[in-house]
Amino acid sequence: MNEKKVITKNVTIAVALACLLIGVGIGFVVEYYILNAEIDQLTKDFKDFEAYTSKMRAVKYLISGYNSTVGLIPEVPSWFEPLPLNHLYWLTSDNMLAYYALKNYDAAVSNAILNKIKGYAINYSLPVNSEGVPISYKHEVLIGTALPETFNLSNYYHLSKTPLNLISYDDIVHYAETINPIIVAEVNNRTTIMSDWANYADMLLYKAVDCHLKNNTTEAVELFKNASAMWDGYGLNDIVYNSSTQPRYEVYKLCLLEYVRKLLKQPYLPYESQLVNRIFSAQQSNGGIITHYTKTGEYLPYAYTNTETTAIFLIADVEYCM
Repeated sequence: MNEKKVITKNVTIAVALACLLIGVGIGFVVEYYILNAEIDQLTKDFKDFEAYTSKMRAVKYLISGYNSTVGLIPEVPSWFEPLPLNHLYWLTSDNMLAYYALKNYDAAVSNAILNKIKGYAINYSLPVNSEGVPISYKHEVLIGTALPETFNLSNYYHLSKTPLNLISYDDIVHYAETINPIIVAEVNNRTTIMSDWANYADMLLYKAVDCHLKNNTTEAVELFKNASAMWDGYGLNDIVYNSSTQPRYEVYKLCLLEYVRKLLKQPYLPYESQLVNRIFSAQQSNGGIITHYTKTGEYLPYAYTNTETTAIFLIADVEYCM
């Protein structure tokens, strides 16, 4: 009888010890997962803060570049890089995108730009959307304006006299060296239709946004996938990259890809981290975003931070993926 009691007691002790060990083990596991969750949250908070800081620097870049005398932001703000392009002001797309990008950050500068570009649109009978904002028949899709069914080739207008004065792109750069300021607009309104538009990553993405605005989700997703398939491990390898004498990728196309992915509620891309890191790495010390880079990650000698790419970066609201 005493032997049975001893065995029973030993079993009870063994069970108690086992339960204690299991409890301790579970406790360690729970603590491990809690700690990992806290680390993940801290990492996410840090990345969110880093992305926010990058956006604020981009906002400062645009605001600092605003010329209150002209009422616009030049292609390359002179505070950062002394170039002829400091004198060049694009109504479309630069300032149309900049006003929209700054809406939620600096309403005063945003409204000042908006009123100025609307005034030019009235004075020069430029095409406008329903709110009187000048459009290019391409970029305005990013501010919620639907596009025509086709893309046409671009005309460039020098806003110096009425009627509109057509100008070549080469002449724009030439005049920027001697005329200050030179104010121009790009409008895709030639009679020639752009038949190869689907070979351009940005055109695919502009069209995807347009399809989304017109509730054609199926085509929008298909166009997005076509653009995302152009990724070659370094950037979007489209016709611009392939036809250039010095092959180059363009950062604003990466921003557009991320913008459309989120707009269409698509999952992270297989190369999401590479994509986002490449975008953020294009931000320079002045806060602006540079456009052109090579397969080695180097920036081309003529590549500068600029208003258009920086505005698209802000509109895309790029974030680090976790």
